[in-house]
Amino acid sequence: MVRLSENSRNRSHFLNLRARETLLWLALLLTLTVLLPLSSAVGQTQTLYPTDDAYICHGSPDYNTGTEPALIIRNEYGSGGSSGWACDALVKFDLSQYPNQTITSAKLKLRYYEWYDNDPAGRVLKLFRNTADWHELSVTWNNQPGYLAQPTSSCAVPGATETWMEWDVTTDVQAMLQGSISNYGWHLLDDNYWGEGNIPIIRFRSKEYGTTYSPRLEIDGGTSQPYYFVHITDPHVVALSQAQLRWAMVIERIKAMNSAPAFVLCTGDLVDYGQGLLGIANYDALKWYLREQGGTLYIDDAHSIPIYFCPGNHDSRTLLQLVPTYSFDNYHSLIGPNYYMVKIRDCAIFSLNTGSDIWPYPGWPWWPCPGDIGIPESDGLSNGYSNEVSQFPIDLDNLDGIANGTDNSQYYKIVLIHQPYYTGSDRDGVFWNNGDSFRDACNTYTVDLALCGHIHNWSTLPPAPGCNTNFVITHAIAYDMSYRRIDVNPGNPYRGGLTVEPPTRITSTLAIIVSCRAEVDVYDHNGNHDGPDSAGAIEINIPYSYYSHWVADDDSLNFHFTHTEISLFKEDTTDYTLVFKSLSDDSMRITLATNLVSGLTNTAVYAKIPVDSGSVATLRASHSEFDYVIDIDDNGDGIPDRHILPDSLTGFRGDANGDGVINVSDVVYLINYLFISGPAPNPLEAGDCNCDGSVNVSDVVYLINYLFISGPPPGC
Repeated sequence: MVRLSENSRNRSHFLNLRARETLLWLALLLTLTVLLPLSSAVGQTQTLYPTDDAYICHGSPDYNTGTEPALIIRNEYGSGGSSGWACDALVKFDLSQYPNQTITSAKLKLRYYEWYDNDPAGRVLKLFRNTADWHELSVTWNNQPGYLAQPTSSCAVPGATETWMEWDVTTDVQAMLQGSISNYGWHLLDDNYWGEGNIPIIRFRSKEYGTTYSPRLEIDGGTSQPYYFVHITDPHVVALSQAQLRWAMVIERIKAMNSAPAFVLCTGDLVDYGQGLLGIANYDALKWYLREQGGTLYIDDAHSIPIYFCPGNHDSRTLLQLVPTYSFDNYHSLIGPNYYMVKIRDCAIFSLNTGSDIWPYPGWPWWPCPGDIGIPESDGLSNGYSNEVSQFPIDLDNLDGIANGTDNSQYYKIVLIHQPYYTGSDRDGVFWNNGDSFRDACNTYTVDLALCGHIHNWSTLPPAPGCNTNFVITHAIAYDMSYRRIDVNPGNPYRGGLTVEPPTRITSTLAIIVSCRAEVDVYDHNGNHDGPDSAGAIEINIPYSYYSHWVADDDSLNFHFTHTEISLFKEDTTDYTLVFKSLSDDSMRITLATNLVSGLTNTAVYAKIPVDSGSVATLRASHSEFDYVIDIDDNGDGIPDRHILPDSLTGFRGDANGDGVINVSDVVYLINYLFISGPAPNPLEAGDCNCDGSVNVSDVVYLINYLFISGPPPGC
């Protein structure tokens, strides 16, 4: 029990004045919160570098120049009107990071650095919009894209070299951003008839020459509308099971959100086991609620909300067994590559494969664990899957179109990994190989977010030492039916334009984790059963429940282990009975979490319950209870021999008034308790928001910071 300071109950005249001041301050803060809008997007100059540039020559119709450091322009007609001399330039930019923007101007700028044969000063170079796609490493005169008959813009060659020339492309770029025309870039040429020898040759720098004089597109006044995307993780779908229905419920909830998300990101363990024919069935069950078009999966029939995945360790497992062999073949063939990069809106998303399980598990006495790595649970990043260790930094480097060891693009860089890079001092649960190279790439190219999963009951991660990336983990769908909203507002400098919201629960749940050699049975008040049937097969009949049971048996290592995870919907009328049958003379470790839809969690941990083989532990989870007593029957007579209380219980800190929601009413409740003899929080620990062992004014301040200026949440 937490000891609470008596000083917190001092109700002197001074503190009553402080209470009034605090209430006035709170009222002002609430007023400002309501009246002041978020910072609006402010127009600014955005400089883009080409993804593709090349020149094409009529006289060498199959020659490609995509790797050359120059772009060349020359008129078609030489001495006596002979033709076949033309050289034209093509240039293209990626505008996908600036969707739906309204701009004031856009200028294409090329660095004119020299001429040959005749001074081209005063010759007008015309810029036309392309009508078909092309690529710098394959375009030639013979396969060049078509272009419009009317030029977009024109510019006369100046009298001096080492000068920037520019073309106004505002109308084109605005239409491209709004999606009314396709973006295939532009075609630059000199169509003023020459008809003599020594046709003027005009040379510009290409992107291959370097960033300083690279072609560029300068966009002024661009404002991007805020949007958001959704992070989910670990659905653990099993075909024709309650887990499949849970997945369907999550997808339907996201589709029904007031304004649709731009996209959805899911970080691994898509299915409970992904190998073999049963694995194929599981992936088919997952995709039943999705739609596919052009190799991309969507959550809606209109193909407007794409969903992107990365694999998790369960996606390589076979039914029930923890030990090898592992394979991601079904994931690769049914979901997507082990590694890929996709650009959507102003986000660049990188999906990485952190690998399958390590076997034997690190951390055992005979397993070498170098450095500070304690017990990682996957073999890590590898070029063996899809060259991701090598390709990841290359793709980051090329985001701005220039391979120079840095990235100057405007993309938000988001990485999908299943296992986290760092979880704490012992790094339990992390991936094993190539963590350092991953961290270095994140730092070098300023990766904004790394979204993770794997640890089902975690919703926060500690900052990773030596890494500036924000690592975000969300509770598993299999654990408590959560999703997380992440807002993107490029015009708002607060948090760099990205705001990671707290997880949202679709419903309240009871989540149970059992780590011991035990058989676990669950019954609801209607007699539905989850657990082993009479033949030993796992049946899952409780509506919308998740039941996962894994066995690791290795006689050569003398290692025998079972791990059971259960998640049940906690409703106002539903009671559950959980029965744990010990299979060895050992101890039970049971964690029971009550996860309310309001976002609050109460966790009871039974750290080490000594049992004999055959001991039966029973826990009755009433819909109205938040902590539980476990009854132990050691001799099999049906009468409890022991009653076990939790070794630790973390409650709903911050919910001072006990209504299941943390909001401003809890601040007022605490102020009333501290300064004007109002009722105490029940339990008293609910008022100790900062976990310092006392309920006092610092808890009021802590709660206000959490509610209004994104301070840390209450809890220890």
